[in-house]
Amino acid sequence: MALTVADEEAGCMQVIPGSHKNDFIDHNDDSDPNNMIPRGQGLAIEVDTKTAESMPLQPGQMSLHHTKLFHASFNNRRTTRRIGFGISYIPAEVKDIGNTPAHALLVRGEDKHNNFLPEKRLAAPGSPEQFDYHLSLMKQFRKRQDEGASFSKAKID
Repeated sequence: MALTVADEEAGCMQVIPGSHKNDFIDHNDDSDPNNMIPRGQGLAIEVDTKTAESMPLQPGQMSLHHTKLFHASFNNRRTTRRIGFGISYIPAEVKDIGNTPAHALLVRGEDKHNNFLPEKRLAAPGSPEQFDYHLSLMKQFRKRQDEGASFSKAKID
């Protein structure tokens, strides 16, 4: 969800239509200092960007896309910040394949699978305890990113 303008000048997301129909593609680490993603994730294949489509957003608008859709955002050339909010929804039956366990917050229904560590709901906004809890989740998330994802088709099935 865009909290500020995310147009072409702000480096809005671009996608390759139909790319979500591919198998999972390996990622690599892009160490370009202009890349703001901590691991600098990129696709480990050459992508023909001739068919790329921009997805500009105004504040309050959002985009939804499949996890496998090839997507990227670019440098912000505006004098104002580009701020957005990203969230992933996954079914409770999805298995965690990382070496470091992941947390997830159940947003509806019942979790009969216990594939993720349960995330606590916000208890005391702004409290030192909430800050510490958030920091621990971010460290765990970063550790998972740094480890990368290694899986095989057999592990997924």
